[in-house]
Amino acid sequence: MGFAGPSIIKKNGGLGRKAPSDRNVAALIIAKGYAVSTTFALGGTYTFNSLAEAEAVGLGPDTDANNADTHTCLSYYHISEYFRLNPDGRLWVLNLAAGTPATIFDAAGLADQLMNASSKAIRHFGVVLGGAPDAEITLANGTENTVWAMQTAAQAWVERQAEAFVYVDNVMIEGKSLAAVAPTYDLHQLASPQVSIVVGNDLGYLAPYITVDGGHANTAAVGTALGSIGVRKLCESIGSVDIEQKPASKRAQADYTLVDTLRGRWLIPGLSSGVKFDNLTPAIRQALEGYGYIYMGRYE
Repeated sequence: MGFAGPSIIKKNGGLGRKAPSDRNVAALIIAKGYAVSTTFALGGTYTFNSLAEAEAVGLGPDTDANNADTHTCLSYYHISEYFRLNPDGRLWVLNLAAGTPATIFDAAGLADQLMNASSKAIRHFGVVLGGAPDAEITLANGTENTVWAMQTAAQAWVERQAEAFVYVDNVMIEGKSLAAVAPTYDLHQLASPQVSIVVGNDLGYLAPYITVDGGHANTAAVGTALGSIGVRKLCESIGSVDIEQKPASKRAQADYTLVDTLRGRWLIPGLSSGVKFDNLTPAIRQALEGYGYIYMGRYE
């Protein structure tokens, strides 16, 4: 910096930026959402720089609860998890009605529309499908059909973006309705290195929603995974607890974990099969890890 002092460079003019990296921008595609009056409408595209901005359009725990029995995605939960773990991020949200997952990654489809709306800024994509394994958003066997087909389509979309010199780091898809036994399908066979399937479920926090609609035992924590990616540098593992740069509010903590006792988050981790992590057999854990699924658990 020499003797004249440091040079302060504000990216993008310093407007609306909370983090120094332009890569900390994610998108959440809600495939079966709900509306909140006219401020969070179905079919709408929204940009949030904080959880407070999402709450300003009317989203909250009550909106999730009021719509839990209609099999919709828990929109507030996923958004709040993203900002809880990655408070310096920016999140684009596409709030869709039912029946759209198959076309999300088509050429000139919904993912393209969202990327264009962000001026090609989005680097991390997440897709949540809905709470229950109903016919509107999955085929007969849930994960084994729709989700895997979407993984292949998403990878093709990422590669088309790269051909246009737009580089997407990763896409995370909700691996809903995972079978309760050890998975037998190796996701590596799909040759989709930039697309991951999330099958972890915060069964403790979602218990009230599962009571209202048992389908939410089959959902997966895509918002958690997106936030965990965004808060870390490219060289860091999504599963690390000793991250290089913690958010300002967490710098006094020794570790950076998913658990938040005050908010009741991740006290009882499990899978989108509804099985608790503590009840997973060694065979199921080995299969999940070996076949490339993303799930959450605890260890000392």
